[in-house]
Amino acid sequence: MIFVLGDSVPAPRTDEEAPMAGWGQKIQELLVAPIEVANYARSAMTTRKYYTERFAGMLNRMSPGDVVLIGFGGVDHMIHNGMRYVPVPEYKELLALYVDYIQSEGGIPVLVTPTARYAFSPTGEVKDTRGDYPRAMADVAMERGVPLIDLTGITMALWARIGPTRLRQYFCWVDAGEHPLHPDGNIDSSHFNHAGAYEVARLVVAGLVERSVLNRADVDVAALMEPEGLPPVSQEFTVQSPESALNYTERAARGWGPYRPARCSSGPTRETAR
Repeated sequence: MIFVLGDSVPAPRTDEEAPMAGWGQKIQELLVAPIEVANYARSAMTTRKYYTERFAGMLNRMSPGDVVLIGFGGVDHMIHNGMRYVPVPEYKELLALYVDYIQSEGGIPVLVTPTARYAFSPTGEVKDTRGDYPRAMADVAMERGVPLIDLTGITMALWARIGPTRLRQYFCWVDAGEHPLHPDGNIDSSHFNHAGAYEVARLVVAGLVERSVLNRADVDVAALMEPEGLPPVSQEFTVQSPESALNYTERAARGWGPYRPARCSSGPTRETAR
């Protein structure tokens, strides 16, 4: 079994939360072996909150040989929110506790740094918005001798290849009137739609194979070897003011210029309807 621990980015999403999807819910699609994926990630979870409220329940279900992906860090760094902020030294101590307890029960811990956000400089470079937390997680992995998937660095490199005007199609970002659950539109630079979640899951599963946590026979190698999908360019889009996308319908109605909608990948793609 593979357990996924973390916050809202890998967490499973329901149809009522469309077009949002978590990368943890896409891992199962990439496995061919009879390995169950238990997605225990939940929204707004820090290393501290999860450790005190949910970790024991996950340990009670885990069996020796199970893989546990530990994907915290996307919420812990929120220094402006005293209820969520976890300082780096405490973050490292908690990660070490996760690793020690999982190993003591015979599990295989894998540390996974948080994904990069949709954040670019005015000149188009990907911004690192995760601070010292990815490096701190890497330090714990080295100290404890456990596998690390640097999803922060990997996704930053992927975002750079895709570019800001295409990357929007991987995130839960829709124009006004484009999705029935978001009639006024939605801007989200942290959470993925189904297409984006699938691409991130491919990175995670490939990382597990590269680190010999999974065997090649366990995974859909053909799916992992496919080049990442290149989303279409979002029209009427600037890096400096991406939120202006929500005003395009109004602009078109007033005759300020052509409205060319930037499509969000909210419909069925590789994942097919669940």
